[in-house]
Amino acid sequence: MIENFYSVIPAGGGGTRLWPLSRKSSPKFLYDLTGESRSLLQSTVDRLSVISKHENILVITGQSHLDSVIRQLPELNSDSFIDEVEPRDSMAAIGLAAAILQLRHGDVVFGSFAADHVIEDKDGEFESAVKKAQDAANDGYIATIGIKPNSPSTAFGYIEEGKQLVGGTYLIKKFVEKPTEQLAKKYVESGRFLWNAGIFISKTSVMLEALKIQKPKLYDGIMKIANAWDTPRRLTVQNAEWAALEKVAIDYAIAEPVSKKGMMAVVPGNFEWTDVGDWDAIATLIQKSDTANSCASGQNVTLGNSEFIHTINSHDNIIFDSQEKLIVLLGVDDLAVIDSGDAILVTKRQIAQKVKDIIPHLEDEDLDKFI
Repeated sequence: MIENFYSVIPAGGGGTRLWPLSRKSSPKFLYDLTGESRSLLQSTVDRLSVISKHENILVITGQSHLDSVIRQLPELNSDSFIDEVEPRDSMAAIGLAAAILQLRHGDVVFGSFAADHVIEDKDGEFESAVKKAQDAANDGYIATIGIKPNSPSTAFGYIEEGKQLVGGTYLIKKFVEKPTEQLAKKYVESGRFLWNAGIFISKTSVMLEALKIQKPKLYDGIMKIANAWDTPRRLTVQNAEWAALEKVAIDYAIAEPVSKKGMMAVVPGNFEWTDVGDWDAIATLIQKSDTANSCASGQNVTLGNSEFIHTINSHDNIIFDSQEKLIVLLGVDDLAVIDSGDAILVTKRQIAQKVKDIIPHLEDEDLDKFI
C-alpha cells in the first residue's frame, strides 16, 4: 500500500475495436475478457487496491453506465463514483477528478489508470513504478509510466526518454503518435523509447495549474462543477456546464505541452502490460496466460459459453459466444468469431484493429441500434 496515494479510473469510451460485444450502452470494461471471472473494471480496482485504500479510489464513468459500474464495485463508497453527462474525452474526466480530490483532501498525489488495461504484476514491479512516479510527482513533475516494448508495435504511441533524473526516472524528450512499422522498429532498437500506457501521476495542484495555463476555459468549467460536487447544487451546475467543456485528451491538453517545458517525467515499467484494444490482443493475452478457457487443441481461445463452441481442424482462433448457441469452426485458422446475441462478427485476427471501421458503415446504413 502506498501511503496517501489516490487512484482515479476513467471508465469511458465505446471500445469500438471490440464490436459487436462492446457498445455505447455496454462498453468493454464491463466484461470479463480474460477468462478470469472478473470484468476489466473489477480487475483494475483489484490491482489498484494494492496501492490505494478503497476510500482513495475514484471511478469516472458515463451516466448511462453508472448503475452497472456501481453494481460491479460494491466495495467502493457511494462518493467514489463520478458520472459524466456525456463523453468529453480524458482531460475533462481526469481534471474533474483532480479538482474533487483537492477540494476534499487538499493537495494530494493521484494517478489515473485506464479501466481496460491488463497488468501482470508478479514481482511487485507495478507498485514499485507507481512509487517512483509518486516521488517524481512530489518533486513537481507530472509523471507517467512507460512500458518497455517487446515488439515494434504500431498500435501504441511511444515516449522518448530524455535526461535521467533520480531513482531511474527520466525526463520525457517527446511523445510520438502511433508510428509506421519501420519507425517502430527503429524506436525499439534504439532502446530509448517506451510504449505510452496512458498512466498519469501528479499532485492535484500541479495538474490543475497545468490545465489552467493550457486550457483556461476548460479549467474554469471543471472548477465550477467541482465546487458544486459535494453540495445540493451538483446536478444544476453539472448540467449547465458540462456541454460547454472542451472535448480533448489529456495527452494533447497537458502531456505534450508540459513535456516541452521539461516538466514531464517517465518511469520505465518492468511488468507485463496489455491494452485490451482488439480481439487479437485478447486472444494473445489468454494464450500466453494458459487460462483454462483456452482450448488445448490448436490453441483456440474461447470465451463466454465455451461449452457450445467446437473447433475441428482449426487453429489460433478466438471465439466468443454470448448465448447458448452452437458455434462450430471447421478447417479455419486465425479468425475472430464473435457472437454478441444480436450481431455476429467474423474477421481475420491480423486485421482486428480495423473492426472500428465498421461503426461508420453502420451509421451510414442507419443501423445505430447495433452501435
